[in-house]
Amino acid sequence: MGDKLPPTNKVDIYYSASEVKRVYKVMGRLVSHKYIKSAIEHNMAAFAKKEGGDAVIIMPEANNRIEAEVIKYK
Repeated sequence: MGDKLPPTNKVDIYYSASEVKRVYKVMGRLVSHKYIKSAIEHNMAAFAKKEGGDAVIIMPEANNRIEAEVIKYK
């Protein structure tokens, strides 16, 4: 993770950057290996909330892992 801000109360989950209709900056990137998709999404959202992120953009699965960008709306 890059930036750390005060915790947020709600984190939006997106599956493509094109779904985000607000201006934002990327705070950092998360990577998870060997996963159950629903559990990882929950854990990534919880981590983003703790770090002050407003949303998580979950990238398509690749090489048996999930990557996500934590973003902050401007």
